[in-house]
Amino acid sequence: MTKRFIAGAVLASLLPLSTVYAADDKTLVSLATCQESWTDWKQDPARGRAFRVKFESEFRAQDREPFYLPIRPTTLLGHPVVRLYPDSVGMGVGFSVLAAASFEAVKASMEQQMGKPFDRCGVDDGAKTCERKLAKDKTVLLMEAGRGKNPQTLFGCYYFYAP
Repeated sequence: MTKRFIAGAVLASLLPLSTVYAADDKTLVSLATCQESWTDWKQDPARGRAFRVKFESEFRAQDREPFYLPIRPTTLLGHPVVRLYPDSVGMGVGFSVLAAASFEAVKASMEQQMGKPFDRCGVDDGAKTCERKLAKDKTVLLMEAGRGKNPQTLFGCYYFYAP
């Protein structure tokens, strides 16, 4: 057997183990980066209904939990989605995503998407955070959720703080 044949056979045997991710959904990216919000859709109920139908076909609600899980592997800004929170960002009302990616990687993706850097970053309770206020009731938020072998980062848009 040739080296090329062996390499091809090894590669072919690994393909079923690889994860295939769907391309980023433009509406989800737009919601997570405050380019639009579901509160904007109050004047267009048909758009909200259409989004909900599509969303529920791609994400599964969890009993008594505020998050949804992707039905199949999904990315946002190129990062694997772990959970989606369509109604909140922590204690704020908004839309957020928990991604299986480092804080630095998500920060770079968010800044590229926004076309500008975050205007405030720091450390809160030992975790890195960043935010950028875009309007009176729209702030892009980034929070480190886990480090080490399986880093996770929460990112999204909040509309107003509701303690």
